[in-house]
Amino acid sequence: MPARLSTLAPAERSFVHGPSCLAGSSHAATFAKLTRCAPPPTDRAGWMAACQGALACLRAASSLARTLSPSAQEILTEFSALLVHLDNITPSHLAESAQPMWRRLAQFPQWVALTRASRHSDAGQLAALGLELFYCLHQDSVMAPESTRALLRVESGTLLQSQIQEILMAPKTDLLDAPIWAQRMNRLWPALREWLDAAPAQMITPAESGSERLRKALVAKCVYASPKHRGAILDHRHIDSPQLFEIGKQIWQGVFNKDGHAVAAMLTWLSSTTVDALKDIPLAAHRLDDWIMCIDVEQGLFCTDIQCIATAMAMPIAGEGHVAASTQVNKPMPRVLQQFLLDRFITTPEARCLGHLLPELTEIKPHEPVIATTREIVPSMARWTNSSGVLMRQLGIDGLVAALLSNDFAMVPKSKLYYSCVSAKEIWDASARIFALMGWGPPAEMPPNLLAAGSPVVPTEPQIKKVFVAIKKWVEEARPAKRCTSEALFEFHRRYCTSVAWLVSFGSASRQVSQLEWPKDMLTNRIGLLVMDDKQVTDLEGGLPVPFGRFLREQVDLYVQHLEALHRRLTRHAPARPGNALLWLEAVLGGDEVPLFKTISGWRCTRSVGTSTVLAELPENCQVAPDSGRKYWETRLRHLAVTTSSIDGMLRHEVLGQERFSCASDFIVKPTYARVAFILDQELFHIFHSPIPGLRGATSREDHHD
Repeated sequence: MPARLSTLAPAERSFVHGPSCLAGSSHAATFAKLTRCAPPPTDRAGWMAACQGALACLRAASSLARTLSPSAQEILTEFSALLVHLDNITPSHLAESAQPMWRRLAQFPQWVALTRASRHSDAGQLAALGLELFYCLHQDSVMAPESTRALLRVESGTLLQSQIQEILMAPKTDLLDAPIWAQRMNRLWPALREWLDAAPAQMITPAESGSERLRKALVAKCVYASPKHRGAILDHRHIDSPQLFEIGKQIWQGVFNKDGHAVAAMLTWLSSTTVDALKDIPLAAHRLDDWIMCIDVEQGLFCTDIQCIATAMAMPIAGEGHVAASTQVNKPMPRVLQQFLLDRFITTPEARCLGHLLPELTEIKPHEPVIATTREIVPSMARWTNSSGVLMRQLGIDGLVAALLSNDFAMVPKSKLYYSCVSAKEIWDASARIFALMGWGPPAEMPPNLLAAGSPVVPTEPQIKKVFVAIKKWVEEARPAKRCTSEALFEFHRRYCTSVAWLVSFGSASRQVSQLEWPKDMLTNRIGLLVMDDKQVTDLEGGLPVPFGRFLREQVDLYVQHLEALHRRLTRHAPARPGNALLWLEAVLGGDEVPLFKTISGWRCTRSVGTSTVLAELPENCQVAPDSGRKYWETRLRHLAVTTSSIDGMLRHEVLGQERFSCASDFIVKPTYARVAFILDQELFHIFHSPIPGLRGATSREDHHD
């Protein structure tokens, strides 16, 4: 190692140890091939991560072939040997992260894609990048920059390897509206398959059910949306609102006059699918178990099952205390559309799907104009369908409600579906507002007893109060007397510590974690913000701020006072070698960077505390989800008219195109969170009334009478 290497910046160390450590070895040629396919920056920052990512991508892509050809196997072997060589010669303290690359996407997208692939890419993203890399290594060409940029925009956790296989097998006509990377993969696959697969099988597209086609359409719109669309920004794929209102009035007139073309346009608006997919939507009485969308003509409902988007929805918790909800979204049709479909149903009672009720659907093409027009930019069916959710967002409708109404889930983080639920009344009120602006008249009557749409584990306010009462009672039962043993102090601290940890995690909408690592200084600051690092939700390292209001600060202050009193009392009982318990207390009170929340089970034993540790001690009728705070606030803040962006900021939802902390956003952290913290404090004081006191809070004299 050069004598001055330790003084270099990470990027400079990478430059020194990149090519130089390969000089004279057989692996230099492999690294040179990689840099020709993915041009690096001058300092080669992230070269180690890029090599690791390249191998991960090639391995993922190789799984798409039945048997790798000798040429492809040779490439895979070369990169595997390169990684083994680098692991053997690179000092562990020089193993760098890909962090220096996050700000260089515009100049080096291929290199960034490979460095990112070494850390947290989906199986589908890895396979797509691997196919591109295999092709470029075979052709000795550069990875397509625009295609790579588009692939990097795919939302994390949404692209599966099975979807890559569907893209490779799809006819080109089915990918006209797909992103550029999907079209490129589909175009390159025939030639790449001949080289990649030693024994390529006949690729026969299996016959798809109507539900499968609808699922693909719904998922594709969520996965392949552009960042502008996710941010509800109009571009050439949309129609502006004045023209939308004009078209809406003409469509209402067409439906009133029994025009099938106008009916199809209204249905595509409600379903957010292409015209050719409409014919597969079943009537409610004939839907199968795997249904995605259906129409209840008698009640005037258009229904969607969002389980194909939120695939890991939690199961309802037994007993009461949670909002009754399901994954079925019930949306009203305009009454004029309901009447039209009822008339058709009377004449064709044997109809089982929309294609039977509307045979005209087979004659309409997706790129036909919605209405006859002389405008230079034709309002096509595709642009019309793409504009429904964007219009709702621009009119100020909550993002989640707009997503459920329009079936366009690209405009909200998918995780909102797991945390929140939307009542039938909210959906009807928003529908009535949109229908009035579009000139479609009132919606169909709302049937009674409809379930909310979304997560079935959103706790109600009475349930949260019940949990708090149970926790407070559990703590008070163990409150020690003025003269007590150290075991009694340990038990009271265990109960109080786990209870306060739950209160803080609930009030700050923390994700479920098994070990809370918050130090004292982070929770006792007076800036009104808590930096939460329970999950990496952006490309940048580090935590994100959340509002931390007066109620939570007072609760933490009482907990710190409790620790001071506990330390004084334990010091009097301490053995000659007290061990970890007193050492931890002294470190916390001295301001060291140690976790504030730990239980003590003996003089030498301290244990970490999680967000939901206390729930295991509560009776069955007081159970809530481990991350109940996220579920409660996601729904409650929407009811209190807090904006979508503020809720997403507090819950730290970060999706490309919707980032709260970017130059494209008008989200200002401090004033926004000050407003949210004020609302949170009102709610927390309303639910809990006051924080739970610890040892010092029970009586000011208890410390002096051991």
